Amino acid sequence: MLSTCLHRVARSSTQRVAIQQCYYATKKSTAKVNPDAVDVHQALKVLKAMEVGHPSHQIEAHIQCKIEKSTPLIRGSLVLPKSIKQEATIVVFATGKKAEEARAAGAQYVGGEELIEQVQKGEIKFDKCISTPQMFPAVTKIARVLGPKGLMPTVKKGTVTDDVSDIVRKSKSSFDFKGDKFGVLHTGIGKVEFESNDIENNLKAILEELRLFGKANNLKAFIQNVSLSSTRGPGIAIANGAALQLVGTRPTVYNTTRCLSTSQMANSSHGLLRLKEYYDSTLAEDLMILGYDHSRVAPPTTKYPDLEVQIDRALQSTGEEQQKKQETPYVARTRKGGKPVKPIAPLKSANAIPKLDKITLHAMIKDAIGNKSNLLSAFMAFQSITGTRPEVVYARTSVANWKLREGMPIGVKVTLRGEEMYQFMDKLVEIVLPRLKEWPGMSMTAGDGNGNVAIGFPPSALALFPEIEGSFDVYPKMTGFDVTFNTTAYTNTDGRLLLSGFSVPFKTK
Repeated sequence: MLSTCLHRVARSSTQRVAIQQCYYATKKSTAKVNPDAVDVHQALKVLKAMEVGHPSHQIEAHIQCKIEKSTPLIRGSLVLPKSIKQEATIVVFATGKKAEEARAAGAQYVGGEELIEQVQKGEIKFDKCISTPQMFPAVTKIARVLGPKGLMPTVKKGTVTDDVSDIVRKSKSSFDFKGDKFGVLHTGIGKVEFESNDIENNLKAILEELRLFGKANNLKAFIQNVSLSSTRGPGIAIANGAALQLVGTRPTVYNTTRCLSTSQMANSSHGLLRLKEYYDSTLAEDLMILGYDHSRVAPPTTKYPDLEVQIDRALQSTGEEQQKKQETPYVARTRKGGKPVKPIAPLKSANAIPKLDKITLHAMIKDAIGNKSNLLSAFMAFQSITGTRPEVVYARTSVANWKLREGMPIGVKVTLRGEEMYQFMDKLVEIVLPRLKEWPGMSMTAGDGNGNVAIGFPPSALALFPEIEGSFDVYPKMTGFDVTFNTTAYTNTDGRLLLSGFSVPFKTK
């Protein structure tokens, strides 16, 4: 346990030093994924189990939205697939034929000036207020009464209109929602006694309305987090809550091979990953056998070692050696250049076999100093070959000779993990590297000392990817880039051994 903790501390310190030595850093941080998030059906099962015996309790949705300084207050109304409240009491300010149409549609209170006086005195309780354009100037007299309650009719809400009968029919089963100043929407979406499908459809309808609100205000990724709770139950985070869609709507189609948009792309599956299957079934066992060290002995498992072993060691040590140890005390030595001391690799086991942790693609565009639009070509190319939206890299320090100022966009990078990492690795070793001319292979001394290996590619290598080769004219300029293979290996030898197992060529002396 102690060796594992020391290993983690040393690895983390090594990573911090590597980050500090970078000349530039990104301003964007990767989005955090909640590991406790579950599906909507599982969340509803838990909430209903917590509310046994309380069928009338309410199930609420708490939606975190992305807001900016210029974003208006989040509010709106819609008709839910499954109504969660009783029929609304509606007041209509109209006269003449419009008043008759409102009464025929089912409005409870209809009138003109006399109705305005009753509302001002508080003699009427209602849930919805509708007005005709002719009566709206008179309704503004009671704006102080209707405004704080959110009942003031407005053109934006559609409650100031000549089509009174249609609005009354829709308002009977309409649902109003409103977010707070922090962009969080707290609203009920059903009751415990409702069917799970009805509650889920209500949630999807609200999310769809919020997407339209975000699109109208030019806000990308408007919905951030979604969680469900009940009257006495816990709050449960919903996985992929922002991606829920109404039944019958057209799903969004993502193309992972060639996509030039700036939106985040969804992960997709392309069947079995050949390299991952090969690593799990064959390569991992081979690496364990090749890297096994028979000279190392595991530490004793007991608290008190064998006393005979201690006596033998004491007899073998002479008095002169003991005297030298006393005269020359031990001095802790550090590595040259101020680098942290490398951790001691543990004994070979199933948990210590080197494997790929992540792959990072990085490109620095020198022309971006004069015009940041020169980053667009590399941005589109990285997104096409990886299926992941790149991050813009900003200068960390200023360099006067290069006319570089701190905070200027200077490059792009992509970090791949999991499925996307193996897909890119497969294309790299099967298509790009065999066709790369005048490249003898990776150096036998490559590595940063901790098992991480990097390769630099010329601009011609970017055009060898199949996603770019088929539409070469779309990209104005090709650029060179670096590919860094971050592994869990402790030494460069183990890191190079892992890459050679994935068919990465090495040059011979």
